[in-house]
Amino acid sequence: MRMMKNNNNETVMVIGIDHGYGNMKTATRCFPSGVARYDKEPIFQNNLLVYNEETA
Repeated sequence: MRMMKNNNNETVMVIGIDHGYGNMKTATRCFPSGVARYDKEPIFQNNLLVYNEETA
């Protein structure tokens, strides 16, 4: 985490993360990401990410 000043002299907090396929990592933490793959169609069909005509 880094504290910076922007052009308006406001303090901005920058938090760097590595959003990998299996885990998310910050400078001090590592935890599971929200990505999961299933072989079956989901029960709810709203707000799905579709990539190359396949549900991702």
